[in-house]
Amino acid sequence: MPENCWEYKKCGREPGGVRADDLGVCRAATESRCDGVYHGTNAGRICWLVAGTLCGGEVQGSFAKKLFACLECEFYQRVHEEEEIEQSLDGVGRVAKIISAMKEFSHPGTGQKEPTDIHKRVRNTSSR
Repeated sequence: MPENCWEYKKCGREPGGVRADDLGVCRAATESRCDGVYHGTNAGRICWLVAGTLCGGEVQGSFAKKLFACLECEFYQRVHEEEEIEQSLDGVGRVAKIISAMKEFSHPGTGQKEPTDIHKRVRNTSSR
């Protein structure tokens, strides 16, 4: 599983973390409505959207106030790079499936004309 912000930044504000008693538990670590976004735990992979995170040694305010600092953050940039790569690979996989279905539909095999089940070919092409 990809790293969450508190693991990457080692801030210690996750539940049970070394700085949670002093600074409080980070809202990114507990915001369960964001669980699973970008494969993170709670808001651990979208901390820039959550007010009250610890960045640069200071508790940050609202998204609007911290946006520019987040855009410069190594973690923010890393998450976006990883997600862009994953989306690109997903797209390549979808294109490969489409090409495979088109090949099967247009040329089912032997090179000679032969009877075929057109319903099966359409189902195979449309379900990929």
